[in-house]
Amino acid sequence: MAEERQSPPVLHGRRVAVVVLGDFGRSPRMMYHASSLLSVGSDVTLIGYSGTPLIEELRRADKRFFEPFEWRKLRNFSYMLFALLKLAAIVVQLSWALLTTQRPDAILVQNPPSAALPIVVAIAV
Repeated sequence: MAEERQSPPVLHGRRVAVVVLGDFGRSPRMMYHASSLLSVGSDVTLIGYSGTPLIEELRRADKRFFEPFEWRKLRNFSYMLFALLKLAAIVVQLSWALLTTQRPDAILVQNPPSAALPIVVAIAV
């Protein structure tokens, strides 16, 4: 009886960016997705906020972490100004992280929040 051959996973050897608009270490689902991608041979770049330690499997992944926008005094003074500046900071940080990463073959985005989607789509196109 002939031995069945399994085809290699679709993302083997491909570059994949995993984007979380929050503390990456506080998103177990996205960490396990990234871990699974690494286990099938994908070149994974993690993009999100720094903070909580990652699971052991993700220590070898490329990382593009940035600090969250937290100006408490401005937030207490004017929430609208704080919200606009926070949105601008997210756009700049996420754009910079994606543009300084080797162009991925696929991008996995945590949703919600949906704020990252327009930025990812604009840069990916």
